[in-house]
Amino acid sequence: MDKKNVRYNNIDLIKIISMFLIMLSHIMPYNYINRSSEYIDITMASVDVLNIVLQLIRYLGQVGNIIFLICSIWFLCEKEKINWKKIITIILNCSIVSIVCLFVLLALGYNIPTKIIIKQFFPIIFANNWFIAPYILLILIFPFLNIIIEKITYKTHRNISIFFVLFTAIEFIFENKYIYNYFITFIGLYFIVSFLKKYEMVQINNIKRNVIILFLSSFVLFVFVIVLNLFGLNISMLSNKMQYFTNIKNPIVFLISMSIFNIFRSIKIKSKIIQKISSTTLLLYIIHDNYLIREYIRSDWFKYIYNTVGYNNIIFICFITTILVFFITLLISLVYNDTIQKLINYCINMVEKKWRNANEEK
Repeated sequence: MDKKNVRYNNIDLIKIISMFLIMLSHIMPYNYINRSSEYIDITMASVDVLNIVLQLIRYLGQVGNIIFLICSIWFLCEKEKINWKKIITIILNCSIVSIVCLFVLLALGYNIPTKIIIKQFFPIIFANNWFIAPYILLILIFPFLNIIIEKITYKTHRNISIFFVLFTAIEFIFENKYIYNYFITFIGLYFIVSFLKKYEMVQINNIKRNVIILFLSSFVLFVFVIVLNLFGLNISMLSNKMQYFTNIKNPIVFLISMSIFNIFRSIKIKSKIIQKISSTTLLLYIIHDNYLIREYIRSDWFKYIYNTVGYNNIIFICFITTILVFFITLLISLVYNDTIQKLINYCINMVEKKWRNANEEK
């Protein structure tokens, strides 16, 4: 067999890990509507070790988001055509999962407001999952970005990347959402990652360098969170800003994510199981972070934990819950892929075939 044609699953593996990190950051007793005494406010400055650890875990979700984006951009850089089937599939999967979750919770007796019910039928429009809409837009415009990247010089590409780094850093501090949003952030990442891949492969392939960057950036993030809490305890305007910097625009988070991605790219691993699990990652995200699951099921779970065993081992509980949720959603996703997804693919292929035949007849 030609070694050049051997497919390694290193990037598949890092996609799986990125999704686990995202799940871990989501599955904590915070940030939902139906909350009471079980809620832990990690936005407030604290010297409590529990709060600080939970704050750090939240950053892992952003690391996971950026790693997933880097994985996508890495391959999109090499493609020319829009994968319309993929876009349609993502939209349909979001809608189907959202509607199924709605009927399941209604059947379980949950009292869901009419406004939220309507939103469940249009999950992408109403940002049920914030990541999905800008991700779809990115895979809609990537061919145009690739044309630009192909035509510009090294210096221009470098300057555009530097501009996005600086612009993101400024917006990261001042958060002006009127001129900067997640979609622009995705485009900025596209230029930065494509620049590194096109011109800096020697540097980013250096494992030792990436390990050092990972260690230093992780240490800086840890110190940053500690110092921010200390400042928040003494400066009132910072007291409730402990999660202000927990987003994909954080340059420290990008360094952590990029170094992890580069380290895993060096791993030579072949596994059909990893490949199969990796194919479900976006579906895992859509299911586990569905609005109703997030706001109702997760809320009730932590109320149960709080009232039965308490929060003495909440970090351990969060890890165990994440593992359980990961495997449950993985099982659902695998069944979904072998049933509903096959039906969706069949329908899309039929429509495509009829469309092609109609055009040929003209």
